[in-house]
Amino acid sequence: VVNSGAITCNSGFGVILNSTGMVTNNAGGQISGASGVQMDGAGAITNAGAIYATAGSGVFLAAGGSVTNSASGMIQGAYGVKTAGSNATITNTGSIVGTINGAAYIGAGGAVTNNAGGMIEGNTYGVYTQNLAAAVSNAGAIPAAYASGAGVNLAAGGTVTNSAGGLIQGGYGVKTAGSSATITNAGSIVATTYGAAYVGAGGAVTNNAGGL
Repeated sequence: VVNSGAITCNSGFGVILNSTGMVTNNAGGQISGASGVQMDGAGAITNAGAIYATAGSGVFLAAGGSVTNSASGMIQGAYGVKTAGSNATITNTGSIVGTINGAAYIGAGGAVTNNAGGMIEGNTYGVYTQNLAAAVSNAGAIPAAYASGAGVNLAAGGTVTNSAGGLIQGGYGVKTAGSSATITNAGSIVATTYGAAYVGAGGAVTNNAGGL
């Protein structure tokens, strides 16, 4: 599916693919629905326009794959981007917003890269990874609004690298559990309620020069 116009469904999916495939939403293109884009097989989604969901996920990859959101891209839903089933990667230079839950959810291992200028903003968390270890790299901003939430929550361990200029903020800045985790910081990790860096199952925290 390649879109440069408008694809709208008020009560269902903007786009749904029942098997593997690719969706490209070009600059100026809009895909919207109760859920934005769902892919039931592993696939790739590239967005430079707008993908909106009024009730479900902006993007849902049921069997892993990749999501690339460029500087002009906006993905928004109850979950911004949600992945399950297999390894997935999310690369963001634009905006990914979770209006009710989290902005970026990795359910079966993988990686989230938020580049300089990128915003991954959620209600309960910015980035949440579960079931398998995952890696989060940030040079942009990953905030979470909920007082008991986290900017980044690794529920099965993994790595968080926050580069100079990067901001991670939430009730917890970074929270890890489940397995060993490493947090490396040269930017800002801010907690509004609890701890800036909470390591719940062993690991290491390195705060480099310039890190806060």
